[in-house]
Parts: sequence; C-alpha cells; structure tokens
Amino acid sequence: MSDDEDVEEPAEGESGEAEEELEFEEEGDGKSKKKLIIIAAAVVLLLGGAAGFYFTQGGEGSEEKTEEKAPVVNEQFALAKNLIEEKKYEEAKPILTALMTEAPENLDYMLAAAELGLILGQERFAFPLAEKAVELDPESAKAHALFSRLSYLRGRMDIALSHARNALRLDPKLPMPFQVIGNIYMRKGKRKAAIKVLKQAAFLDPKDKATKLTLSGAYLKLKDYDQAIKYSKAALELEPNLPGAHFNLAMCYYQKEDALTALQHVELAEKQYLEIEDTQWAAKSRRVKSQIFKKFDIDPSELKNDPLPE
Repeated sequence: MSDDEDVEEPAEGESGEAEEELEFEEEGDGKSKKKLIIIAAAVVLLLGGAAGFYFTQGGEGSEEKTEEKAPVVNEQFALAKNLIEEKKYEEAKPILTALMTEAPENLDYMLAAAELGLILGQERFAFPLAEKAVELDPESAKAHALFSRLSYLRGRMDIALSHARNALRLDPKLPMPFQVIGNIYMRKGKRKAAIKVLKQAAFLDPKDKATKLTLSGAYLKLKDYDQAIKYSKAALELEPNLPGAHFNLAMCYYQKEDALTALQHVELAEKQYLEIEDTQWAAKSRRVKSQIFKKFDIDPSELKNDPLPE
C-alpha cells in the first residue's frame, strides 16, 4: 500500500469466530417435553424455596449491612476519581487497588485502574486489567480502547489494531482508538493515512498533546514544515516542557534555514530531555546542534543564550 491510500474503516465484528447456535432436540411423541416441563417446575420451586429461606434468614440486619457498605465503596471510588482529576495519581492507585480486591469483577473499578496504570506508565499493572475488562464485557468500547493502547505499547500491532477497530465499532467518538491506529500507520510508514486518522483523534480530544506531537512528526517526515511547526506549537501550548516538540521545531527551522531559531529550540530540547533523564534524545539534540553550527558556519562562543521570543 502507498502512503496516500485511504484510511481503512473499522471492520464490523472482526472476531474471526463463528457464533454458535443453541440447538434442542425434540422427540415426536412429546414425552421428553413433558419431562422437561416437570423438571423445570421442580427446579423453580426449589430455587424459590431457597430464595425465601435466604431472605427470611438474612433478616433486616443483612440488608442494613449491604446498605451501609455500598455508600462507603461509592464514596471511595468518587475520591479516587477526584484524585485522578487533580493528577494525584499515586494517591488514587491504592484506593482503586483496594476497591478491586473487594469487588474483583467490577468493570468500573477495573477500567479506572487500567487507565491510571496507563497514565503512570505502569503497563505491567494496567495490561492484565484491560485484558480482563474485555473478557468481562466484550461490548465495552473503553475496555477495547485501553487494551488496544496497551497492546500497541507492547508491540502487538495486529491485536492493537483489531481492538481499536472493535472500540470504534462500539463507540466511534472515542479518541484513543484513532490515536492507536494513527500511530500504527506511522510505524508502517503510511504517513498520509496516519495524518487523516490522527486529525480525527485531535478533533475528538483537542487537549491531547501526544497526538499533536505525532502529527508534527508526520508532517516533518513529509517535508511539510509549516504544518509541522503548527502542530509542534499547538503541543507546546498544552505542555511547554515538551522536548519532542522543541526537537521537531529545531528540525523544521533547520530545513527552513532559520539557524538561530533552530538553535534556540534544540537547546531547549536538550535541556528538557536531560531533565527527564532521556540521555538518548539529549545526545541526538547535541548532534543536531553540531550540524547547525557546521552548516551555517556559526561560532558557538559568539552566541548569547537569549530566550525564545514571545
């Protein structure tokens, strides 16, 4: 496929599994049917009696215990969600872990914990939770979206793509599946297709800096430097200390032969990469800086460390 191919639409129900139909054998004389009816009636009576025994023996005290417990759990979940909104992620995690211990089949707790693990970069914690969430509720778009994202981070591209499509089939307004598909297209070199998908993700989630940064990288590879600058700056508006955006801007201005602006951005990139202890990209930033000095015949000792213009 070429770069300018159309974006593939999420396929309908690509599970690859045939649905099994339940079949019942019926005998012509109807005797088996009568036996089944009698047996079913007996089962209903037994179950009714057991249920009656349960509720009468439980008494009012059991109901009170349940009523007392539910608000506490809901209050704890609300607290965890508030902490996440306040970006107090480490404080929220033990609360969600305790809630899942108490109710291991609760989908809401599981999805919240998986999403929190993704935010914290704790994939080993989040992955099994997202996987179990999909098993618990195959019709949960969010579960498919989270599992897709975590599968992508583990390098499982086919699984990630399949679950991203399932998520969009269930909820076409979720941004995360578009982000995953766009990133997969980028890794496959389908940059024009990636841009179409990532623009949809950016539209659905305008506050996501990572999508804008990926878009800037896609346009940079296509040598559309004006668009790359636009999306890099949009990412920096959301997060000023985003070294990748400064690095992309440095590369754009280098190609546009604006040496001083390129240097300002590459120096910021190097500084911010070092702050997050990303030595690999800090070293790349230094190499780009050396190339700028060489190409434009600049003497580093003559430069002033002026801040970027407003």
